Amino acid sequence: MKAMKRMIKDEDPDIICLQEFIFPANFYIPWGYKKIRPSFHHEIYVKRKLKSSFKGYGIYYTHANIEGIEVYSVHGKWIDRVNSKLCKKIKKTSNLPSIAIGDFNMCAADMAKYDMGNPIRSQLGSEWKPTFEHLIDGVQDEIDLAYIWNLKPLSWKVIQDGYGAKRISDHYPIVCEIEKL
Repeated sequence: MKAMKRMIKDEDPDIICLQEFIFPANFYIPWGYKKIRPSFHHEIYVKRKLKSSFKGYGIYYTHANIEGIEVYSVHGKWIDRVNSKLCKKIKKTSNLPSIAIGDFNMCAADMAKYDMGNPIRSQLGSEWKPTFEHLIDGVQDEIDLAYIWNLKPLSWKVIQDGYGAKRISDHYPIVCEIEKL
């Protein structure tokens, strides 16, 4: 986990969204961040200087408002009923500056049926890169996605460097830069 801490220090994000993080994340998050509120292993950390408020959570997401942006840290499931319900909840705030980021457990083409729009990568015309590598058979896919509404995408990248470890996770971190319109 030292690799994760090093990556966070190097990237210096304003917001960190973690899914299925079972270890005490405070131990691995550099000083200067505060936890919004834990939610079934889906946590959001934000730089202390940013104004933030907890909005709610469910089994598959945590929702916060950070500097006027609705932020959803998501871990979707393969069940259509669950994804449909979660996407409807997220889209209710999409008239506000909003971002939904995380492990949707399905690729962008499959997510299209939920009318979420285009992920940031597509909006920027960036090249496809895998965000997940199955540990058993090595199959790679793009199931970790970032969607935004009423925000301007500036950059998107997948970090495949393990920062000294073989890998930080079976999911590669996504780093997005956005700005308010």
